[in-house]
Order: sequence, then structure tokens, then C-alpha cells
Amino acid sequence: MAPLIAAALAATVLLTSFLSGIFGMAGGMILLGVLLILFDVAPAMVLFGVTQFASNGWRATLWRSYVQWSIVGQYALGAVLMFGLLKLVSFLPDKAMLYIGLEALPLWVYAGAIVLAFSGTSLAAFVLHRMTDADFRRWSRLLIRSVSLIYLARGLWLLAVG
Repeated sequence: MAPLIAAALAATVLLTSFLSGIFGMAGGMILLGVLLILFDVAPAMVLFGVTQFASNGWRATLWRSYVQWSIVGQYALGAVLMFGLLKLVSFLPDKAMLYIGLEALPLWVYAGAIVLAFSGTSLAAFVLHRMTDADFRRWSRLLIRSVSLIYLARGLWLLAVG
């Protein structure tokens, strides 16, 4: 991996984990968009999954005292039901397809992404504790609208140019 791409990837993981740590959203959408620019779909999705698992898991650990445990059971029930439904329509590739489609990125990329996801998520607490509710709502709206418009424009561009 070229040093410039590695640096861009590191900055993106740190920044998007930071955004998700503050807003609880949008970071993953931005990360996936950047990964799809840098890599083919298969390695982008694997790195996205590893990074999101680390970032979201670490965020849950950091903020566990704020979890409303009364709704966790309802969420878990819904998740299990949706898993069952999706299992009925799932596509299961054979081993040959998996081996051909994966391991395009070295392991240090995944390890670095996990460390940066933890760091970005941890740094977000400093900003989040200083934000007012009004600021949070204003920045959330701006962030989601901006990302949505960029992705809509990118999708339309890709449709137009093939």
C-alpha cells in the first residue's frame, strides 16, 4: 500500500470514528464512501466491517453507563427476528469465491484501523460533553444532509458515466 493511501486511510478512520463518537451516525457512511474510492468492493467491505465493529464496540464500552437497559431486550428481539428473516433470503458464497474475493489488504491495515477507530471514538467524548443539545441537532442535520447530497451526486455521476 502506498504511503499516501495509508495516510489518507488512517486519517479517514480516525475522523469518521470521531464523527460517529459525537453524533452516533454518519461516520460509517463517510468511511464506506472513502473505502469504495480507495479499494475494490470486497476489501473495502471487509475493512469497513472490522473498523465499524471496533468503533461501535468501543463506543458501547465507553458510554455503557448511559445505556437505557430497559430497551436492550426489545432491540435484541428485533435483531434476532430480522436475522431470521434475512437468513431466509441470504446468499452464501462457496469457499472458492471467498478466497478469490478476500485478503487484498495486509493485516497491519486492519490492526491500524482498529487502533484509530478506538482513538477517534475516545476523542469524541471531549467534544460531545461540551456541545449543547441545539448545537448537536444543528450539526447532525448539516452532516447528514451534506453526506446525503454528496452520495446522491456521486451515484448520479456513476450512472451517467457508466
